[in-house]
Amino acid sequence: MDRKGFLDRVRQATATADLPPVRQDPPGALIGDLSTADLVGRFVERATEVNADVRVVTADGALEQVVGIMEEYKADEYLGWPDSQMPIPGIGAGLIARGYSPRPSEVPSDNRLLHQTAYYDLVVGITGADGGLAESGSIVLTHGQNRSRMASLIPDAHIALLAASTIVESLSHWAALKSESVTRSANLVVITGPSRTGDIEMHLTQGVHGPRHVHILVLDDR
Repeated sequence: MDRKGFLDRVRQATATADLPPVRQDPPGALIGDLSTADLVGRFVERATEVNADVRVVTADGALEQVVGIMEEYKADEYLGWPDSQMPIPGIGAGLIARGYSPRPSEVPSDNRLLHQTAYYDLVVGITGADGGLAESGSIVLTHGQNRSRMASLIPDAHIALLAASTIVESLSHWAALKSESVTRSANLVVITGPSRTGDIEMHLTQGVHGPRHVHILVLDDR
């Protein structure tokens, strides 16, 4: 096939491409059976094993936990999702009342590079989480309007608020329950502990492609 014919086929395929439908039935035997497991306990165990700091808290105690982590990093600013996108209301408003300042996440059409390089000194990002995976201790984040990807990727420390009721067995189970999130979100990320990168000499470095520290506040809403 000549180059033009090949490119024409690629253009046609991408113009009509669509994601396959997500199975609505639970994946069952695709993974080990966790149906009778304490999913929250299993999640905490697995997430701790991959060096995430995991704390099970009440909704009323979540703000104090966030403030404590901010103090730990001596941070007075943060990049985060608005309260409307968080699993409990009032986190952003509470931080502002305590004197913490949110950085704007909207990237302007002009001076984009200047805006983005201003994040270099940003220490803390705060987001919600769409789900937790007991199998691996991972959290799932979907991104779009008012759900900045940068908040979970750029800062040195990422604080994620996760409702205990959204913890499921595995990514397959989460996808079966949240099929629209899989196919319609602008971006979907599965985060398993702090960022890690290994080189050819088997030296493991944290924080190269994402946060060096991940703090997960599991909101006990069961």
